[in-house]
Amino acid sequence: MEVYREYDSVPNAHLLLSSLRSVGYSEETALADIIDNCISASATEIRISFDWELRKIVICDNGYGMTEEILLESMKIGSADPNEPRSRDDLGRFGMGMKTAAFSLGKRLTVVSKENGNVSNACWDLERIEKFNQWKMLILNIDDNI
Repeated sequence: MEVYREYDSVPNAHLLLSSLRSVGYSEETALADIIDNCISASATEIRISFDWELRKIVICDNGYGMTEEILLESMKIGSADPNEPRSRDDLGRFGMGMKTAAFSLGKRLTVVSKENGNVSNACWDLERIEKFNQWKMLILNIDDNI
């Protein structure tokens, strides 16, 4: 088959991420999937707090952290190659679980990580993506109340 031309078919950011919000998680399985990531990161303590007034769920653990580079790569949608060999403590075959689990619970996913004393963060804000329809992850001012 001879190619006449190519067409760049980048998915609509808002529509794709909205679709991922309804992948089929219940609240329990979404939280379990996120907690499983904590355990895979060797966490021995996991704290979950619910702030009903601010409509926020915070999950903190003492597992190993990530550098900013690793965090930003991990926060990409589809960040893992399913054909690559996997270790026992690998955090996901497709790099979708944490994101889809979090999106099923709300419209904002913020991950803050500390590695060797350096704090980094990354945030997917689905309302901002809906407004601008851009694949833009945010890095927040860590002095703000994230």
